[in-house]
Amino acid sequence: GHYGRGSTLLLQSRRAHTMNRFFESIPTVTRTYLLLAGLTTAVVSLDLASPYSLYFNPAAVVAKNEWWRLVTTFWYFDTFSLNWFFHMHFLTLYWSSLERNQFDGKTGDFVFMIMFGAALLLGLGTLLGVPFLSFSLVLWWSTCGAGGTRSSMYSSSGSSSAR
Repeated sequence: GHYGRGSTLLLQSRRAHTMNRFFESIPTVTRTYLLLAGLTTAVVSLDLASPYSLYFNPAAVVAKNEWWRLVTTFWYFDTFSLNWFFHMHFLTLYWSSLERNQFDGKTGDFVFMIMFGAALLLGLGTLLGVPFLSFSLVLWWSTCGAGGTRSSMYSSSGSSSAR
């Protein structure tokens, strides 16, 4: 091309800077959860762990002391795929909105809400035999911001309420 190597490197540098700025703009708890989900997916994708060692299995937690299953079940969504990217998109969209609006300046409350929801889902997962709870946690807490604007790739709706 007529732009040369220097302009290609500059373009790559700008893209990297834009991605970095986008990632840093995501609120802390949501960004941390995204990182954990990404790292967990990478570990499975690199065959360093099997998804079968991550899912929620109450018997393995108690009998074999596999306590990590209590959290990894919420971090593993799928291998890197279109499905995984959609999960990360909705996680970023809804949790960022919750963290910025309903929980602005209340990071501890947001973390408590997630932990409370996770504990309830672990209880339900035990009763119903549901092994992977990650999407349930994202979906459940995405409905918490009922008073705010909600959008998805299919529709956009908003409601305003007096505060």
